Amino acid sequence: MFWKPGSREAASASRTGSREGIGALQPSIVELVRAGRTMDAIKLLRGMRKMSLPEAKRRVDGIKRKLKA
Repeated sequence: MFWKPGSREAASASRTGSREGIGALQPSIVELVRAGRTMDAIKLLRGMRKMSLPEAKRRVDGIKRKLKA
């Protein structure tokens, strides 16, 4: 699904992503990302939070960026 940059869906997705930091996630997801097991982290996150694949991928990519910083 693609969102237009100012749409309601894009705004809500960015708000939910910024509200939760790395510390709010299960440590196992962060450890999977650190180990380079991105797909496993996405699967685990989807199962825990009942979210779509694109949303889970965005969250895991965000974790990767924060860990590199």
